[in-house]
Amino acid sequence: MQRISQIAFASGDFDASLADFAGRLGIGPWFELPAIRWSGARYMGQPCEVELRCAFANCQGMEYELIEQVNDAASIWRHHLDDRPERELFHHNGLRTQDYEHDAARLTAEGHTEVLTGQTALGRFSYYTHPGSPGTYLELLEATPARCGMFGHVLLHGRDWDGSDPVRPMPVFG
Repeated sequence: MQRISQIAFASGDFDASLADFAGRLGIGPWFELPAIRWSGARYMGQPCEVELRCAFANCQGMEYELIEQVNDAASIWRHHLDDRPERELFHHNGLRTQDYEHDAARLTAEGHTEVLTGQTALGRFSYYTHPGSPGTYLELLEATPARCGMFGHVLLHGRDWDGSDPVRPMPVFG
């Protein structure tokens, strides 16, 4: 059995969500990636030109991701928050894999449906839905050395975080 490594939230107000998660909930420090524009992603089989803000933190060994879509492209983030009053909502669990093709095939065989797929400099990723978990996603992440290095950095800095400098730029990995 594989275990999730990440809990992710979609946000409609990224800066307010970061401040709340760090200040009120004690999750941090947050490492923000430079603004992301994926031109090669596919949503429901169609090209997806999505622009995102994204940050990661680790608290007590659990990795957190916060995502805000900043353009109007159709996507799993836009769909998730449209017409909702909440500032942020649970969006997906992340699962890292050393064997991306095998685990993608396994998820499909288990009844998951791929809804968004793409690749960054850190490796491939895919989001899946499952009838047993409506309204949320499971993200399959290729565990490349660069991606593992990034998540290791987040884990290291989250271990003894004292509340200072709650949002930091993510160093470059890969």
